[in-house]
Order: sequence, then structure tokens, then C-alpha cells
Amino acid sequence: MKRFFIFLLTLMVIAPGCYENIDNTLPDPDIITQTTEVCVCVTTQISGSVENQQGETISDYYINVNGIIQDIPSDYFLIELDEAPKKGQTIRVSKDGNQIGLRTELLVENDINHINIKTHEVYSTVLKEKSNATVQINKEISVVFTDTEFEEANVENINITYIDIDPTIKLTPAGYNKESHLLAIDSKGDFYLTLNDESSKKLNVDPSAQVNLIIEDLEEGTNGLFVLNEDTDIWELVSDVTANSETGILLP
Repeated sequence: MKRFFIFLLTLMVIAPGCYENIDNTLPDPDIITQTTEVCVCVTTQISGSVENQQGETISDYYINVNGIIQDIPSDYFLIELDEAPKKGQTIRVSKDGNQIGLRTELLVENDINHINIKTHEVYSTVLKEKSNATVQINKEISVVFTDTEFEEANVENINITYIDIDPTIKLTPAGYNKESHLLAIDSKGDFYLTLNDESSKKLNVDPSAQVNLIIEDLEEGTNGLFVLNEDTDIWELVSDVTANSETGILLP
């Protein structure tokens, strides 16, 4: 299980529209209806830079786009993409073997899309007995795995790696609900979470099992939780959220 999560701040609905190869820039925070499940890919370019937490442009890092890794020795990148998915192109940044940044964008076809990616802090890892496997991400949310079933048998201890991402770092402008409606996201906050056993082997949550979230006070208007599906690179709305509650979610 390796997931980025986003809290959604507001949702609005507008009339359905066709999915055409045009500028996808969203009038924040609208929803556009996606009328087909067929993967539509475009040819385009991305350019931009990566900034550290101090706002300084960095160099000597790697960018991973659709499984293709490119070495970026300078402080600027320009990459041509032959098959960029219009549902959202996720761009991962790594340095010294660690992922340090991520951004998902809706790209304009046959254009140069400028992207600025901000790095996040390093991950923290804690070892927990499954019977007491709760981790507090931030003051608003804790994640509970005590009753979660895994595909791997006899899980007794869990290495939980997580990070509360600075809310000024926006990971994506959009995601999708179960009906494949394209949703504009104004995020309240983001976090990353991954699970491994004691030998550092990845743990997979049973698809039918819930992960419980304990929600404390939230900013007024916060009403949804998105998860980045690592298989499709699409942000999916998995649950409504309510302040001062406990919510069970099924992960994509």
C-alpha cells in the first residue's frame, strides 16, 4: 500500500460536457463530467523547475513520467511526451534514491505546459504492533490499522512510513469521483502513507477491508478525501469526511 491523500475543500457541479482535445484548465472549483472510460492520450511537452522548501531552484535530480526516468542535471527541464493521459499526468521527482516531489497536471495538447514542482520533507517511519497500529498524521487526522485486513497472512508488526505535506504544496488541481466526473480540487492538506512488514516488504490492504480515519477539527467546508491510485495515476474521491468523526474507507 503506497498512497498520497488529499483533503478536498469545496465541490460544485456544472452541466455535463464532452471530452475533447482542448485546453483543460479548470475554472476553480468546478466539476466537468467525463463521458468515457477510454484512456485518451495526447502529445505535448512539459517544462519547468523544482524548488526546495526554502524556495530555491534545485538541479541534479530525476523525473519519472509514465515509468520513463530522465536525469535533470540543470535547474530547468523540458520533456516531450508522446502519450500523456488527459485524465491527469503525474510527474515524480527523486534525488539520492528518494522521492522528494510529486505533481499531477491536466496537460494541454500540442503545447508547452509550464510546471513548478515543490519538494516535500523526508518521510518518518514508525514500527507498530498491529494491535496498536495507529499513527497521527497531523492535528486533524489519525489513521488506524488495528482492524484492517491485509492480503499477506499473519501480519503482527507494521512499519508505517508517512509524511504530513505542507498545505502550500498543491499536488494536483483535479481528481475524479466514482462516476468519472472530473472534480476541481482546492486542497486543505495532503499526506503520504505506505506500509511495510518488518523485512521492508510492502503490505497490501485487502481490497474489501476498510482503513479507519479518525477526523478531528477540520477547516469549514472540508468535505472529501482523495487518494492517488498508484496503478492508474488518477486521483480518486474515496470518501466524504466530517469533522470529529471516525470514517472507514476502501482504497482503490
